[in-house]
Amino acid sequence: MRYENVNCTACGELFTADDDVVVCPVCGAPHHRDCWQKTGRCAMHGEHANGYTWVFPANAQKKDPEPPHAPEARPEKDGIKLRNGEAVVECPHCGSPNYANDIYCLRCGARLDGQPPEREQPPMDGAEDYRQDMNQFREIRYDFDRFGGISPDAMVDGIPCAEYSDYVGGSRPGRIIRKVSTMERYGKKLSWCWSALLLGPLWFFWRKMKKEGLLISIVLLFLAALYGTVQVDGPLVTYYKDTFSLYISAIQNGYDMNELRDKIDELTAVYIEAEESVITPGRRAALAGLEYGVFIGVPLASALLAIPLYRKKVKNHILDIRADCTNMNEYRDALISKGGTSAGGAVAGAAVLLAAAFCLFFLPAVIVLAFM
Repeated sequence: MRYENVNCTACGELFTADDDVVVCPVCGAPHHRDCWQKTGRCAMHGEHANGYTWVFPANAQKKDPEPPHAPEARPEKDGIKLRNGEAVVECPHCGSPNYANDIYCLRCGARLDGQPPEREQPPMDGAEDYRQDMNQFREIRYDFDRFGGISPDAMVDGIPCAEYSDYVGGSRPGRIIRKVSTMERYGKKLSWCWSALLLGPLWFFWRKMKKEGLLISIVLLFLAALYGTVQVDGPLVTYYKDTFSLYISAIQNGYDMNELRDKIDELTAVYIEAEESVITPGRRAALAGLEYGVFIGVPLASALLAIPLYRKKVKNHILDIRADCTNMNEYRDALISKGGTSAGGAVAGAAVLLAAAFCLFFLPAVIVLAFM
């Protein structure tokens, strides 16, 4: 609300467009901020007990803009075709296209239902301004964290978004819901997941995807073990045996750290020279391919397949839960208990990553010292 041409309740002067207006939280009377600060309270404080309420003068022109109407949904816009039949709406504030089931514009963050982003009246003071901003932020943050900015009643893969959120669980199920919704809307088969890229099988076990996590673990461990085994050759065997003998001698003869470091550097230089002279192009290519598979291939496959595989699991599992439940309360409880995440699965995934690291860096030494 704007107060041009309205009298200040305290001093009686007309407000201008540049005046800082403070509104009484009890009766709604407007004041200049300076007038309010002089007394520290409303000029009509004495009338509050009698139920006094300030009324906007009939002769003052209100300049509140009419809130924009919710935009009309259309099947397609600007060449965007929706495979799931969902309508596209135009943001009433910035004009960019959005999906009808979204709550906020993906470009400017304004609500798509036509509600203005501004407050209806100026805040009373700085503290109130902060509180209202934080409440608005929490509302938007909650919608995106919980439902991915999509209406809770909207359908995602034929499942209400609220039910999908209950099953996904975790602190921010909206991230996965948003990705799945985008795949459905555009007909995509793949989606990118940074968490799966960084965590690999740990992510799948954490999301209770035991079969998928086990398959990725087997591939990862096989490639890592093969990489460690292929490294074993004559020069490496000699290097590990000489290094082991050097450590035994250092313990017996009491080498200082500088002397031990110099001898290790000498052995390393000899090994590198010998390795370069005997390694074949085929073996070099095999090592490079295995290294690529462990550090790039498996993580990339995990990142691209994580959401599609999880999407399939969620849909099938929710349908099975529906068939087994007899009432809504039982159904929602089952979604939360059977979905969500698994701490034990995360521990299993971490064990797989540690085993892969062992195969990469320590398996050659174990093979040499144990079998040669």
